Amino acid sequence: MMYTLLTVEEPSPEKLASVLAECFRTDPETVEVSGADADPDTRAWDALVSCEYEVLRGDVAWSLSLHARDGVPDRPDEPELARRPAGSAGTGSTRWRCPSPGCRACASR
Repeated sequence: MMYTLLTVEEPSPEKLASVLAECFRTDPETVEVSGADADPDTRAWDALVSCEYEVLRGDVAWSLSLHARDGVPDRPDEPELARRPAGSAGTGSTRWRCPSPGCRACASR
């Protein structure tokens, strides 16, 4: 399943991996986070959850392209995934939104 989300803060890649592991209910070791300009040879292409981030300017900090493979225990739809970080334990101020126009889950945040 593919997802596109936008962050309003810049979490570290390690923190983002931890948040994604919690959101997808999997182990952090199964999550790979890389910048869009990362060397393809250093990527963990067999990760259950992969996230590629791109730094943006303005009110939105990062664009996230996520892929959750079939073996991921929980693969929510995009609006549900956008809601999860706010309720995740230990995530601090990590917030993101899905870029879908008119998404009620994101508009209410």
